[in-house]
Amino acid sequence: MRTNIASLLLCLAASACAAEWKNEIFHCAANIPESTGWQVINVQPAPGIAPVLTMQNAAKQAVFGISVIEKFRDAKTSDPAVQKELEALLRQFGYEFIGHGIVKAGGLDWLQYPVRAGVGAQQVRGVIRYASAGGSVFSITMLRGGGQEAAQDVELQQAAASFHLLPANKTVVPSPKNPAAESRLELKATGTGFFITEEGFLITNAHVVRGGAKFQIVTHTGTVAAKVVKVDAANDLALLKAEGRFASLPVTASRGVRLGNTVFTVGFPNIGLQGFAPKLAKGEIAALSGAHDDARYFQISVPVQPGNSGGPLVNDHGNAVGVVSAKLSASAAFATSGALPENVNYGVKSSFLLSFLESVPDVAAKLKDPNTKDTKFEDVVRSAEQATVLVLIY
Repeated sequence: MRTNIASLLLCLAASACAAEWKNEIFHCAANIPESTGWQVINVQPAPGIAPVLTMQNAAKQAVFGISVIEKFRDAKTSDPAVQKELEALLRQFGYEFIGHGIVKAGGLDWLQYPVRAGVGAQQVRGVIRYASAGGSVFSITMLRGGGQEAAQDVELQQAAASFHLLPANKTVVPSPKNPAAESRLELKATGTGFFITEEGFLITNAHVVRGGAKFQIVTHTGTVAAKVVKVDAANDLALLKAEGRFASLPVTASRGVRLGNTVFTVGFPNIGLQGFAPKLAKGEIAALSGAHDDARYFQISVPVQPGNSGGPLVNDHGNAVGVVSAKLSASAAFATSGALPENVNYGVKSSFLLSFLESVPDVAAKLKDPNTKDTKFEDVVRSAEQATVLVLIY
């Protein structure tokens, strides 16, 4: 189940406009999709605030902006005194807000303020985030007019998720070799994947990447290009590779799984509706075989949605015992029984994943040993979350 973005929201172009700022310690950057209607606009700097990049989409009444709050040198947004000054700054610019939350993105903890300004047809709503790093405080602004919520705009959320910091001597945003060809690519769908080695090898479903020309993954530290290494279409598995070092999940053989065992997944379902934050879903092994007693699959009661495909099916020790793959077709079930299915879902067994990985010895040799110690459920979930990524298919 990969989410068909075209059926939910506007398609995004794969080319991106790079917003970038640099001091002696860090680069910051974000990729803003250049879909139809987005234009760079010039914003006059306010005292102590340096705009990095601001984009506007008049048709969607949307604005995305990145700024550096230069008046806060070596300040920490975790400092209550700094928070009070930032809130005073929001009021100075005419924003109303009630409280704030913490959002983790790009390796930073962001203060997120839900804001609104204006009245009636002129009212805009959205969020403004602040985070401190490298001696500076950064802000990300996401606003929508016309009664729409910025949190529901996939382009704004993807741009915000791509914000990242790197050492100043590193290249932040490489230029595409063929910008004209890149600009013709559109985001077709999304799915979920999970790292199985710290060297950047990850697993998703074959149907997630089918028909894709380019792939990216959204990690805790930003958006990274990925390539398909090998596909096992018969068992709906695909091995991808991304450059870098990442947290990974151990994979254990599924032969030890029993009926009724508790399992869970972390994934990115329906990002256009549910947002970009990873979602936890928990359930049990409902059957040791899939539809028509297919031995390659578990039937699971884990509630999954379009976009969960390719996510890890994890046991209570934190080992992947399968890969979330499908749900029973409602139309097929109704045609057969006259009733709609309720939470009938499937995952490819990890034993078939391990057999697939044996055909790539260099990867199989780097797999982590399975966990055997009892661990608090919250810690197991945290490990799975750190290893799980959003997969973008162009």
